[in-house]
Amino acid sequence: MKARPVSDAGPQRTSTSLLRPSQLALAGALCLAAGLGACKNEEGNLALPEALTEYLPEDRSVWPDSAGAVENRALASVCEDLWEFQMKSSPTWATYLNDPRYHGDLGDLRPTAALERNSVRRGFLSRLAGIARAKLSPADELTWQLVEHSLRDAIAREERDLGAWNLASRSGPQVQFLTLAADQPVGTPRERADLLSRWRSMATELRQRGRNLEAALDSGAVASRTQVEKVLAQLELLLATPAHLSPLVAPATGGGTWADLPPGGNVTAFAAEHLGDATRNQELRRINLHLSDGMTLAKGTPVLLPADDDILPPRLRGRFLADVWSIVDKDIYPAFREYKSVLQERILPRARPDERAGLLFVPNGPALYQQCIESFTTLELTPEEIHATGTAEVGRLTGEMVALGRKLFGTGAVADMRTLRAYLEGNPELHYSSREEIEDVAKAAVARMQAALPAAFYRVPDAPVEVVRVPAHEEAFTSMAYYRGPAPDGSRPGRYYVNTFDPPSKPRWEAEALAFHEAVPGHHLQIGLANELTHLPMVRRHMGIGAFVEGWALYTETLADELGVYSSDVDRLGMLSFDAWRSARLVVDTGIHALGWSRDRAIRYMEQNTLADRRNIENEVDRYISWPGQALGYKLGQLE
Repeated sequence: MKARPVSDAGPQRTSTSLLRPSQLALAGALCLAAGLGACKNEEGNLALPEALTEYLPEDRSVWPDSAGAVENRALASVCEDLWEFQMKSSPTWATYLNDPRYHGDLGDLRPTAALERNSVRRGFLSRLAGIARAKLSPADELTWQLVEHSLRDAIAREERDLGAWNLASRSGPQVQFLTLAADQPVGTPRERADLLSRWRSMATELRQRGRNLEAALDSGAVASRTQVEKVLAQLELLLATPAHLSPLVAPATGGGTWADLPPGGNVTAFAAEHLGDATRNQELRRINLHLSDGMTLAKGTPVLLPADDDILPPRLRGRFLADVWSIVDKDIYPAFREYKSVLQERILPRARPDERAGLLFVPNGPALYQQCIESFTTLELTPEEIHATGTAEVGRLTGEMVALGRKLFGTGAVADMRTLRAYLEGNPELHYSSREEIEDVAKAAVARMQAALPAAFYRVPDAPVEVVRVPAHEEAFTSMAYYRGPAPDGSRPGRYYVNTFDPPSKPRWEAEALAFHEAVPGHHLQIGLANELTHLPMVRRHMGIGAFVEGWALYTETLADELGVYSSDVDRLGMLSFDAWRSARLVVDTGIHALGWSRDRAIRYMEQNTLADRRNIENEVDRYISWPGQALGYKLGQLE
């Protein structure tokens, strides 16, 4: 695996496979980019390129330490400006990181905006090229390399723009908008005004997404059929949810609950029944402005019952609720219906069949896939090399699983992977009976690992990690679990989201390995600690190179075995299955996107060589189809 070596500086050890050899030197032509390169002012310092100024806010007090302890002044300036650029150009990410300046904005999906962003990134590359690297300290040299890699990768991703035509049930507005609602702050008048501004922009973004999809059809780029059908199914569920019960309205409820006032119902009697006090009928009217309409009362209507700890007085709660509800019902839902119509009428009829689901079957597909491989792994490997590595690893691991299965269940029950899978699937005791049970097992595994961490780690994040359920709007279409990092200011813990959908389909034997990967010592230790390395610039604390992040988390599943934390050999069987699953990804991802595999062939391969359940396998294969190359980082990163 050829990779560009990087320096090792400071307490954060960095894999030697982070950067490609092709990035060793910057082309001199970058210095000639018209209007983009930084120039020196009268004091000899690097001045900001004109193209960047519109992306930098006047108020830069939110991130006073964004350059960390970078010593070189010019490099520190690049780190500061690049971080501010990333916040402004990725406003929903800024919200997740608790940057209050962009709570009212959404990202810009216009093709011209992408060109503008890449122009700014090339300006940063020009500024980097003007820095005398020979004089940099080892720590600054590593920062220089990583920032340069990040910029080049971002430019390439923007130019690929798979999102212009690709669809995915794990992302897209039908998921991202609803998830954003949980992160959107509403505690102050400014924050509530920002929510209204951002929500009003959602309809505009949905229509732009539709235009992008239609424009891509002209070049022959279109998603595969199952991807389109899954997103359509999500949109059906979203639009079938009454607007007042949408997650998009939830931030305006103040924690209150909804109850239905029957047709012709009496508000005073309703207050007496639900609030225990008939005199609170006026409070209900102030909170629910629609109760003033006689026709609404005649037909019956949902009524928000206030929470006891609501921070807003009824009058302000009512105005805010009415505004948000109206935007969702009259702007966002209609835009979602238009988006659904575009998918149904324009995209689905021309969607690629599942027999041709991979990038191989879109214009310039092989080159696009090679770029995806390098983006997610930073390794110069061909699809054929990756496929061979995966095949060898799968062969090794299936042998170990069968051997352990025979030890556990007897040679009469287990002869090969097929009989091992059949035994596990036919044993109800090895599956869950309730959502609460799934959550409880996850919490117990995290707690047991937390207690074992001091045996292997001298430092753990200050931020805690909590176990929460995957939200209802995405649980049927997403993976078994995922992790979201803590807020840099400590206001939000790291969160391990566990999927409790359809408990009988969820295998117990995978629960512990899953918890160790997603929470501790996997993602939370790496990402949580990165958050707290204040000597690093923000662009490095939050830089996510896929093979590093996922490779570490996969490695920790076997580290947990070395620490003796698995409860039983059945749980160790889950560890082996997870390792085989990530190895199979190398085979399946390259099979789909480079070798022409069909969706069904990929599903069959996963069933034959892992112990994952059928529903998860289908969701996973669809993930590989819609996210080319991402799944390669796990096993390749673990091997590094």
